[in-house]
Amino acid sequence: MKRAASIPRRAALPSDFRPAPVVAPHPLLLALVVEAVAAIDLVLYQPQTGRTGFYVGLYASVVWTLPSLLTAMAVVGALLAARDVRRHAKLPPPGPVSELVIVQIPTIARRDVLPALSRVVASFEEYMASAIRHWRVDIVAEASCDTKRELEMLASPNVRVLYVPSTYRTRHGAERKARANQWINEIRQRAGEAGADVWILHMDDDTGIGPDTPWAIARVIHDNPPTRRDRVDLAQGVLTYPRGFALRPWPWIADAIRPGCDLSLFRLSTGSGRPFIGAHGELLLVRSSTEANIGWDFGRHLSITEDANFALLYAGLSGCRTTWFPARSYGSSPERMRDLVVQRRRWSRGLLHVIGNRKLRLRSRLLLGHALIAWLLGPFQHFAFVLGVGAIVGHPNTAPLVRDLAFLWSWNMGVVIWMYVEGMRWNARASGFERVPLRYWLALVAVPVFALIEGWAGFRGFIDFVRDRVGRGEAELFHVIPKSYDGHAAAS
Repeated sequence: MKRAASIPRRAALPSDFRPAPVVAPHPLLLALVVEAVAAIDLVLYQPQTGRTGFYVGLYASVVWTLPSLLTAMAVVGALLAARDVRRHAKLPPPGPVSELVIVQIPTIARRDVLPALSRVVASFEEYMASAIRHWRVDIVAEASCDTKRELEMLASPNVRVLYVPSTYRTRHGAERKARANQWINEIRQRAGEAGADVWILHMDDDTGIGPDTPWAIARVIHDNPPTRRDRVDLAQGVLTYPRGFALRPWPWIADAIRPGCDLSLFRLSTGSGRPFIGAHGELLLVRSSTEANIGWDFGRHLSITEDANFALLYAGLSGCRTTWFPARSYGSSPERMRDLVVQRRRWSRGLLHVIGNRKLRLRSRLLLGHALIAWLLGPFQHFAFVLGVGAIVGHPNTAPLVRDLAFLWSWNMGVVIWMYVEGMRWNARASGFERVPLRYWLALVAVPVFALIEGWAGFRGFIDFVRDRVGRGEAELFHVIPKSYDGHAAAS
């Protein structure tokens, strides 16, 4: 599989980019997965006996019960997402909206991210005008980048390239993407573009849109005019990852968890009217006046996951209103599994700093903390680890103390597997498949391996967080993974 050798003067989408329509999450599929896991547990787990078995069973009882609240929230969110997708499918498309929509794409502008960035810009040139009358793309790069010539090739009447001055500093020392966001936020305020009739669509430099995306954005804007008293000021869509935009299959399969989370946890959080566990920075639609009010100058460590911190600060405002919409963004999965680990490790480190932000509501910090504990303890609650501990102490029976708790573990594990399954369905349809190819279904047997990798990456982020707290953290906070594949070569 070849890489893109250069950036074309007029960027273009791959000719085979034809995503299939969205489908509602399937609650029956969730029930079948949970029942299958429970049936296996009935065979594997027998009642505990003996003193050694007590300690192994106690450990299993604690770590396997821990994620229960999180998985219950995921199921509620999945049911709501299924209802929303079906409801939106029955609605007639809204008329094109006249409010200004500014697509904001901060980029490190390295040469190995420009191929993905060119594809992203092409997607907006191709689809945005179908539903949005007034729009533009702002690419925000550092003035010190060495790819200005390539970036300027992406400019057009709808696309402008802006450079953050090297001398620019925020009051609280924001870095990287948060610093760029704060700079362009100040530019908009001076230009008179910070009103309630202007929307900012936040995207990453590897995440574009498809034919379905602008109409869903237009519906959010149409339903929430500036004069509406209970208007929504923040909305979140769904991340998907077409196979054609992924260099290798295994990171793409592992990334099925991300749309799975959007169709469950993030649907419940953002769609509830108050984003109680944060938001991600792609397909994040924010009213410009709201962004001007909050800003992005959060300080150094809160710059790592600035999107989650922004959403939780917004959740603390009086009159906060958010919504979730079932439209897709189309991004690139990490090129290698080690890149996936680097990415997740950074998220874990940053979210731990967000939990420590005392400006956030205590409820939000506690809920996010619960979610992170379930993630960070992933390696230590993995069945392979528990089996290993049991083997070391000479007691291979790792059943919980109360055998009925095995059903709770079945529920937790079944929900996680379902999130991969549903995420795979959405990624496959974003790739143009009407049905998931059998080879990808078979690859989901690796979910336990993916769960272990995700947990290990989260735990490594915890170590980085501790080092930050004791003043021994790395100087570089934001490790940007390569995005050198542009999707123009055939995927396998």
